[in-house]
Amino acid sequence: MKERRGRGETSAIGRNAMQKRIAVPLGLILMLFLSGCALFSPGGPEETPGENLEIPKVYESLDEHLSLTATDLWVEDPTLHEDSVLSLANEEYNSYLILLADEKATLPPTVDLDYYGELTGEATLQDLEEGEITPMKSLVLDGQPARSFYVKGLVDGVSITYGFVVFEDGTNFYQGIIWSASKNLENHREYYEKILYSITVNQP
Repeated sequence: MKERRGRGETSAIGRNAMQKRIAVPLGLILMLFLSGCALFSPGGPEETPGENLEIPKVYESLDEHLSLTATDLWVEDPTLHEDSVLSLANEEYNSYLILLADEKATLPPTVDLDYYGELTGEATLQDLEEGEITPMKSLVLDGQPARSFYVKGLVDGVSITYGFVVFEDGTNFYQGIIWSASKNLENHREYYEKILYSITVNQP
């Protein structure tokens, strides 16, 4: 049986509001938020996440429009972001996930999926020291086109990596964001991507 890490062994360094404001054509200001992100000291689980211990569990957004499959180590935590439609935290692995939605009607018609992804990445970089972003990759999410990329940087001296997937339906653009200490997320990327890429759009 796996020995669980004590919560005091990886201490939180606070919840920093990171409100992003990005100028776009026509003078409209897009509000892309990553407020209240929980941050923590470097490190991760001593064993590979999910190693023979976790049970798959489906979580749904507040409006039941989106769902994803994580495990029973993840719990809903609405305090992570006041505007998220779904927020999950995994204290065992010091990892977090949120889903955000932006109505297309509030954005300029020039904003397509690629542009939305670029804006989201650039917004995140603004509040990171030594920030870097990976090239955007195309993938299929629940049968629909999507884009994925990673953003990495320092917050209060701590290296954090954010994994993003952006996608859309007829009404909204969506961001799925999962983050952890860089060493943890990068060493166990397959585990985290399996969760992030499990997002589905539920039909009414």
